[in-house]
Amino acid sequence: LGVIRTLTRFLKRPDVGLDIRIKHAPKKDEIDVLTKEECEGLLAEVRESRNARNEAIVLTLLHTGIRVSELCGLDLTDLDLERGVVKVSDTHGDERVIPLTDALKSSLMAYLDEVQPVGPLFVSRSRERLTERSVQYMLKKFHVNAQKLRHTFCQQLVDRGVSLEVVSRLAGHRDINVTRRYVKTAVEGSELERAIRETFSHEG
Repeated sequence: LGVIRTLTRFLKRPDVGLDIRIKHAPKKDEIDVLTKEECEGLLAEVRESRNARNEAIVLTLLHTGIRVSELCGLDLTDLDLERGVVKVSDTHGDERVIPLTDALKSSLMAYLDEVQPVGPLFVSRSRERLTERSVQYMLKKFHVNAQKLRHTFCQQLVDRGVSLEVVSRLAGHRDINVTRRYVKTAVEGSELERAIRETFSHEG
């Protein structure tokens, strides 16, 4: 951009007679997430497909916020349905334990009963570990991607008032500033008014 600005200043010289202006497009900092209605529609569509594995995958991504690489790397031993948790390892070798929702537990149990995998948790029809490409291809059929599901997981937690530290740990963010992206900077006036009223209404 600096080079282009220098060039345009040169081209604006009267003897050249050209006037070129550079307009900076506003940076899009909005995170693409699913609304509550879109989540319900997605899950309904996945369930209609009657594929226990795909339903378990979508729910795992949506209810744990893990990355596709982490999902494909899960082994059966990482899953503890009795405790209701899953152990996730990232590319840096760090591990985190994520609680399972009741809906996810039910979906995983149905998948395990039907497929009965050994070793890798999520497997293909040939009983091999699923690849990231195959998961992404499956999600594309439902017009969604894993990153959007991960963003939705984090955004819903932040919207519910969960602390950034907790969201950061669950999502496996190495830098909490990444988690801060989910905090909306634009706060409606009504929200400000309600915050003040609820905080100080008891004072005389």
